[in-house]
Amino acid sequence: MCGYKTLHNNEDGYVVACHCCGHIQVAFGTTAMSFTREQFYDHIRLVDECYKVHCLTAFRDQKNVTIPTVARSLSLIYSVNELKRLLKLMINGRNKLEHDKLFRFHDN
Repeated sequence: MCGYKTLHNNEDGYVVACHCCGHIQVAFGTTAMSFTREQFYDHIRLVDECYKVHCLTAFRDQKNVTIPTVARSLSLIYSVNELKRLLKLMINGRNKLEHDKLFRFHDN
């Protein structure tokens, strides 16, 4: 059974990591996604790339940025402003994950 540690949370959502299986869950708005650590880092890179491509758009609140998922029939649609907030949420979660990894002591 999963037991979660909060890595970051704010008014938009949260990033938590499971103590048991190691999966990372990201909730943003009305969407919750579960990732392996590698998938989480890949998703951060993907969102960052999408943000860089679309950040200069004049219509920052229009939902016109599509992010594909592993499920072919499901895509995530965000505005540039939402994308920026999602990216910030995930980067803060990643930073906490890396911080915890640096200060973890081994039982050996």
